[in-house]
Amino acid sequence: MKPQRVLRALSLLVLLLAASMLLPVFIAMYYGDGDALALFISAVLTALTGGAMRWFSRRQGSGDLNIKEAFAVVGLGWTVMAILGALPFMISGSIPLPHDAIFESMSGFTTTGASILRSPQDLPHGIAFWRCFIQWIGGLGIVLFVLALLPNAGGGGKYLFRAETPGPSSEKITPRLRDTAKMLWLIYLALTAAEALMLWAGGMSFFDSWAHSFTTMATGGFSTRNASLGYWESPFIQGTVTLFMFLAGTNFALYFRVIHKRSVRPLFEDDEWRSYALFAGVSALLIFVLLWAGGYHGPGRAALHSLFQVASIMTTTGFATDDFNLWPEATRILLLLLMLIGGMAGSTGGGMKVVRVKVLLAHAHQCMRKMIHPRLVTVVRVGTRAVAPELVSNITGFAVLYMVLLIGGSLLLALFAHSFEVSLSATLACLSNIGPGLGAVGPCGHYADIHGVGKVMLTGMMLLGRLEVYTVLVLFSRNFWKK
Repeated sequence: MKPQRVLRALSLLVLLLAASMLLPVFIAMYYGDGDALALFISAVLTALTGGAMRWFSRRQGSGDLNIKEAFAVVGLGWTVMAILGALPFMISGSIPLPHDAIFESMSGFTTTGASILRSPQDLPHGIAFWRCFIQWIGGLGIVLFVLALLPNAGGGGKYLFRAETPGPSSEKITPRLRDTAKMLWLIYLALTAAEALMLWAGGMSFFDSWAHSFTTMATGGFSTRNASLGYWESPFIQGTVTLFMFLAGTNFALYFRVIHKRSVRPLFEDDEWRSYALFAGVSALLIFVLLWAGGYHGPGRAALHSLFQVASIMTTTGFATDDFNLWPEATRILLLLLMLIGGMAGSTGGGMKVVRVKVLLAHAHQCMRKMIHPRLVTVVRVGTRAVAPELVSNITGFAVLYMVLLIGGSLLLALFAHSFEVSLSATLACLSNIGPGLGAVGPCGHYADIHGVGKVMLTGMMLLGRLEVYTVLVLFSRNFWKK
C-alpha cells in the first residue's frame, strides 16, 4: 500500500469540502448574522490542508488505488471530514469545545442527527445552513461525489464505491462507475429540490424548506427549530416530509429502474422494497391503534404521528412531531426495533438494513430445517433469489459485530451513571445513525449532558454505523497494513 496514493485521494475530498464551505459563506453574508468570517476562515484552513496533502503526495501519489488503499481513503476520509467540518462550529463560537464540535460534525456527515445543541434555532443562518448541508453531503457520500466528478476514477474507483455504499452489496446501475455515481447524485438532487419546493409551497420559509430537504433526503434529521418538524403544525408539511423520508429510505438504484422503464413496477417487483413497505405499514398501524386506543390522540392526529414517526425512525432520519417518550411502552419498544432494522440497502438510511434482516431470518429458518433433516441440501433465499454462502457468512458476522458494539457501547455509557434507557438507546441511535433515542436523549432532548468520554465513543459509533462496521474495523487490523 502506498500512503502517497491515499494522501492524494484524501486531498481531493478535503479540497471539495473547502469549496462546499463557500456556499454558507454567501448565505451568512446575506443574513448578516456575523458568522461569514468564521466560515470563510474555515474554508481557507481546509483548502490549505487539502493543498498541503496534495503537495506531499505529488511524486508518488499517482496510479489506481488498490482495495486496501480504497478502504483507507474511505475510513480516514470520513474522519478527516468530520474534524475539518467542525471548524465553522468552533471558530464561530457556536460549539467551542473541540470534542463537542467534532461530535456535531460527525453526526452531520454520517447523517445521524444526534446533537449536543440545546437550542439549534439560536444558531446564525450560515452555521445553521452548514449544519444541515453537511448531512446532505454525507447522505450519498462525498467519496461518491468525487467519483462523479473525476474524469477517470481508474481501477480503484470500484473499491471506493464498494467501501462507501451502504448495504451488503454495491449495485452498479450503469456500466461505467462514473456514470453510476452521476446518476445517483442527479436523482438525489432532483428529489431534494422537489421536496424543497413542496415545503416552500406549504408555508415554510425558503431557508427552512431547503434546510429540511437537505436533512430529509439524507435521512439526517437536523432541524433549524428546537421542536423539529413539530414546530410546523401543518398536516401538509408533515405529510410531505413523511413521504420523502420513505423515499429516502428506498434503494436509489430502484429509482433508476423506474425512470428507465417509465413504470413503478420495479418497486413492487423488488422483494426488499416490499418487505420495507410491509414493515413500515404494519408498524404504523400498530402504533396508530395503541395511540388511539390509549387516548393519546384522536384518530386523525394518531394516524399522522404514527406514519411520521415510523418513517422517521425506520429510515433513521430522526425528525419528530411529538415526544414519543410519553407514548405507551409497547410503541417505544417497537420504535427501538425499527431503529435496529433501518432502511433499504443502497439508500441514505442507516440501521442493519432490511435485506440483512431478511437474510438472517432466512438463514435461521434454514438452520432449523437442517436440524430436522440433517441431509437436506438447501440455499438461503430472499424472495426468489439465492444468496451466496459467502454473503450469508458476511451478514452473520456483521450482525454479531453490531450486537457486540451495541452491548459494549451501552455498558460504557452505563459506567458513567447514565440510565439503562439512555445508555442503550443512545448507543443504538448513534450506531444506527438515527439521532434521537429515549429518555434524556429523546426527541425533545439532546446529548449535551452525556459524559465527554461517552461523546467520543458515540462519535466513533456514528462512523462505524455509517461505514457499516467492516470498513472502519479493518483499519485496526495488523494484517491490513502489511505489504
